[in-house]
Parts: sequence; structure tokens; C-alpha cells
Amino acid sequence: MIRKMTEADLERVMEIWLNASVRGQSFISENYWRGHAKVVKKEYIPQSEVYVNEQDRKINGFIAVVGGRHIGALFVDPDCWHQGIGRGLMEYALNRYKGMITLAAYVENIRAVNFYKRLGFEVKEEETEAESGHREYIMQGESK
Repeated sequence: MIRKMTEADLERVMEIWLNASVRGQSFISENYWRGHAKVVKKEYIPQSEVYVNEQDRKINGFIAVVGGRHIGALFVDPDCWHQGIGRGLMEYALNRYKGMITLAAYVENIRAVNFYKRLGFEVKEEETEAESGHREYIMQGESK
């Protein structure tokens, strides 16, 4: 079930964000992710519309949409990868927010880049993310 995040969900959302960031983006140090958690929790999450995927009363993934036009985050608990949760969250967002949608994905995160391409997103530009210093693709797709 996908539903809007509540305040009570925040700690679990942050746990998923940290675990998935460390494991899925290991080209960036774990210390960076741990140091960045406060900013995500206090700034990024509150600025977004966040939807969680819940199964058996446990949250196993979330998507954060900024301004109805940008996917700011899509994270799934690493223990639940390859179960269609990320695809389900993306399809939910694409159905809810009509029109062009953008997102950023680290160039080195080949699995994520390919996932977004399979969903119809295209690389529009490449830039260096200021906070991490790593290259990222700015990708764009359109909801149907």
C-alpha cells in the first residue's frame, strides 16, 4: 500500500534512506551519508511530498516529490530490493503528478540510471553535485 508519509514514519524513512544510500551508493563514503542525514531530515524531507510503501505494517520504501515536478528521492530498504517496490513508487508518482518530471542520479549509480531509463527517463545534462562532489545526470521523463 502506498500512502502519504506521517510524522510517525520519519525515523523509518530516515533509516531506509541511510541504509540504501550507504549500500547502493558505496562510491561515496558512509561518513558523508551519516553527516548528511541531518540535512535530509530537517530540510529535504519537510520540503517534499513523501509517499511510503507499506507492507505488513512495515515501511519498506519511499519517494519524495518536490514541487510536483522533481523526484528528490526514491529509496527502498536494501532487504527489499528487486521486489518491484521502487517501480511501484515511481509509477504512483508519475500517475499522481502529470507532465514532465525530473530527477538526479549519480553517474556512478549505474543500476539506478538504468532503472530510470527503463521507465522512460532520458539524460538531459550532466553536472557535479555541489555537496558530494560527484557527477550526476539530470534526467527527465513524462507521466503518461
